[in-house]
Amino acid sequence: MNRTLFVSAGIAAVLVIVLLVVLSTSGGGGDVTREETLDRSTTDPTEGYIVEDGQVVDLTETRVTYEQVIEDYERWSRYPPNSRPLKISHTDQIEHHWIQLPESPMPVPDGEGGLKDPTFQCRLQPLNHTVTEAQTMRVSLRCAVIQREDAGPQGAPGTPLEIREVRLIRFVGDNTFRTPQPEIQPGTAENDYTYRLDYRPRRDDWGDMQIEADFVIPAEKSGFTHTLKGHFFSSPTAPAEFSAISGERLENGSLVITAQLNVRLPGRYTIEANLFNADGPVAYARTDERFGGGPQQVELTFFGKIFHDEQAEGPYTLRGLRGIQDTDPVDPELLPRTVEEVEAYLKTVRSDTPHRRVIPGFEEEYETRPYVLNDFASAPWDAPEKQERLAELRELAAGE
Repeated sequence: MNRTLFVSAGIAAVLVIVLLVVLSTSGGGGDVTREETLDRSTTDPTEGYIVEDGQVVDLTETRVTYEQVIEDYERWSRYPPNSRPLKISHTDQIEHHWIQLPESPMPVPDGEGGLKDPTFQCRLQPLNHTVTEAQTMRVSLRCAVIQREDAGPQGAPGTPLEIREVRLIRFVGDNTFRTPQPEIQPGTAENDYTYRLDYRPRRDDWGDMQIEADFVIPAEKSGFTHTLKGHFFSSPTAPAEFSAISGERLENGSLVITAQLNVRLPGRYTIEANLFNADGPVAYARTDERFGGGPQQVELTFFGKIFHDEQAEGPYTLRGLRGIQDTDPVDPELLPRTVEEVEAYLKTVRSDTPHRRVIPGFEEEYETRPYVLNDFASAPWDAPEKQERLAELRELAAGE
């Protein structure tokens, strides 16, 4: 079988498939189009394609034409990878600190090996998806009667619960560790019987956390013990801290906003932020940098063409300044060049620690000066790597 990869590193194609699946299913704004997925993605979409026996196949086994591959790349590369449009439907970016979970119907056994139709539905909801240094993770548990579809928008009142046990389990790779039970704050009529499970991580509680709650709903009169599970990430040692958003400038027709970061642990970092105006979300930006220790300046560039395409004039508000230290032992800059070398290298990698430390989010917002569209460049992104990529794709198409 003659197979050629359209990738520069062996793991890139796998990563882009995961990313595109996440992007195409996230958010509360309805169906996400292919075009919007391309506009959102920070990863070259053509790295998800291969040439197999003279035909172009993406890694979801969909056969496409060379023209579609080039068209996808040209649309994606209107903006640079580190600055993309932000839409109201991009809830994973806008509500980046949490993931709202659905209410789960709670069936009970019918005594004959089956289940009765549920009367109650419950939600076990971490109020943040990550807990960092000096923070407390709060998880809420609330149950209510399942409402009829014609019951109107008012939610059903909460109901008292009997919590039997709460467990916290930490996952690091294939290893699991029990951690101390969270502090349970009982629900009351005043808070609509919303129970609070509070957890403050110890220094060693670094990793993916699963919380499990066993409880009885007395109003069911069944005595049956229900179980709900939730997940969050614990990063109890802050690798760095944001201290301020210190300024802005126009550079090459784009808006650059500078943040101050005090770095405790040198290493690879990813910093992100969102930009809004009076009408809503406008743009997202990120930067991936290596930092030494001590005070550092972080520059986030919001690409000029986005302001024109979104018809978004200023002033703008920067929100959601956030970041991580990448502790993955696989350093992309040190990967070998060929697919075979990458695969051999990955087999040697062993890690018994999580792959990120999380910087505590910066709660302050920053408002820019007023801007009009003519302040920004309207041309698509262009760079040597873009032209090289287009040349590679066109050469492959010409040799079909």
